[in-house]
Amino acid sequence: MSPSKPKFNVVAVKTVNEKDYFTRIGVAFPLEHGGFNVLLDALPTNARLLVLPERERTEPAE
Repeated sequence: MSPSKPKFNVVAVKTVNEKDYFTRIGVAFPLEHGGFNVLLDALPTNARLLVLPERERTEPAE
């Protein structure tokens, strides 16, 4: 993975009728000396965020 590629997705979690809905609102990059640099494209409407490892994308089989 190149250093400029995001390594984590930041998602907001909203619970409706006991079901969780996830919306990607940014990315996070690990810093050299610990911690993260978080870049948000949107602000969450609640205080619940998840930082998840980015999934590897696979090419569809032909």
